[in-house]
Amino acid sequence: MHQPPFWNLVPTWCDGVQVFNVSIVAVPTTAPQAYNTDGIEPMFSRNVHISHCFIQNGDDSVTVKSGSHNVLVENCVFQDGHGCNIGSIQGEGVSNVTYRNIQRNNTLLGGGRIKARHWVDEWVVVENVRTGPAPLARYMGAC
Repeated sequence: MHQPPFWNLVPTWCDGVQVFNVSIVAVPTTAPQAYNTDGIEPMFSRNVHISHCFIQNGDDSVTVKSGSHNVLVENCVFQDGHGCNIGSIQGEGVSNVTYRNIQRNNTLLGGGRIKARHWVDEWVVVENVRTGPAPLARYMGAC
């Protein structure tokens, strides 16, 4: 995908998703139009495998969103964006997420975060999150 204007790949209410060898090149973080050029964001999905992807964008590289379980993200390169994330708008919990062997180049926020904006009047649970070796080529600091 080249220069997409908004969220790129958002599998929603899926089971058994496989995303392999996908390249997303969007507007980099420094551009004003970079907001919401998110890469891959499984939402309310389970048994997701994302591997060997290159994502250069100005927002979240991969975000495992609300209601997603059993997600493996591995052997990817994230350039310029916000890296490995969990959460965003949370209505249901997230569990069993693994990020491993992720190369983060020039990413913001240390290359990952857990974030939550609740749209329900109760707490959600984020549990069993693992990260493996994740080289950080350059960290841009907080935004």
